[in-house]
Amino acid sequence: MADEIGRFRGKDLLSINVSAESKRIARIFDGIMEVRLIGPTSASKVLHVLAPDFFMMWDDEIRAKIRLEKPFPRSGKGYAEFMEEMRKRGREVAEQLGEEELRKLSGKKPLTKLLDEYNWLEAHPHFRKRLEKAFRSGQDRTNSASLSRHSGAWQRWCTPTSF
Repeated sequence: MADEIGRFRGKDLLSINVSAESKRIARIFDGIMEVRLIGPTSASKVLHVLAPDFFMMWDDEIRAKIRLEKPFPRSGKGYAEFMEEMRKRGREVAEQLGEEELRKLSGKKPLTKLLDEYNWLEAHPHFRKRLEKAFRSGQDRTNSASLSRHSGAWQRWCTPTSF
């Protein structure tokens, strides 16, 4: 399995044809879940740590929020489908913002982490409201001006019809 995971190290989400690799992704994910006490959320986190530019993280709330009509199955096949959807959305963001703006916004974070943070905030609205309040009050020490400047593109990308 290490060789199969190694295939994705150093590659980013947009550079790999996820559809063509879906069986391999599902096999790797299922292999990790075979380890005792490793569920689908933990399996996705393990993969993200091993190849952070390619593998996305998810949890039950994200699985349900991304595809409202039918959440992704808690399996390798479901994870591969999720990865395909995230690649599609990542391409949309890259096209809307442009590569240079995306790099400025992301800093040193890979696109997979930006998508994960957005997914997490959308799937956990109570935390999103707290963060928005912190931005408005100036309590947050991040570059809120930069985030604000780009929020229109993020909002257009993730309209309610996207989910």
